[in-house]
Amino acid sequence: MKIYKITSFTLFLLISFCITSYSQENYFGLKGGANFVTQKFSGSGISGSSTPDRAIKPHFGILYNAMVSDKVAIQPELQYSGHGFKPVDNSPIDKIDFNYIALPVMVKYYFNRTVNIHGGPELSYLVDGTSVNGVSITEETTSINLALAIGLEVFIEQNITLVGRYIGGVVDIDDTTDLIDQKTNNLQVSLVFVF
Repeated sequence: MKIYKITSFTLFLLISFCITSYSQENYFGLKGGANFVTQKFSGSGISGSSTPDRAIKPHFGILYNAMVSDKVAIQPELQYSGHGFKPVDNSPIDKIDFNYIALPVMVKYYFNRTVNIHGGPELSYLVDGTSVNGVSITEETTSINLALAIGLEVFIEQNITLVGRYIGGVVDIDDTTDLIDQKTNNLQVSLVFVF
């Protein structure tokens, strides 16, 4: 019992020290905003490459900014992220939607306390999508998507940041043919509420 108390007290002191040391930089945040999304098509199944018109979809989630030095932080995020595109004008389909649960992990470099650049991988899981002629898009698309992101973040108020990020898919998400390569393409604009 005595060892348990000593261990608990030591753990409490260690956690308290970590929280105190980084209380000015570490933070949780709520994130939300707009995705300006499309898909890039290429491969031998089509002539050249094709990028349909962008669609506007929402994203929202949570994040944690963990400082690892005075200038560098690691920020894991968990978010719902809408993707998709507007098909060409003569298509009978008005829009194509993909709904993902995304896990970005950003490495951030702070120029000062208000501005940082960041980049890193984003792993996403497809949870839902448009149905076309009774067939869900999820049956024709891989369930896992991998992308790389790069962005800029600015604190516009003490507890509010504005984030601009480009997220480009690096894997083919078309699950129906090897002749067409389909990758996600996303320009993301977000507000983060820090607490």
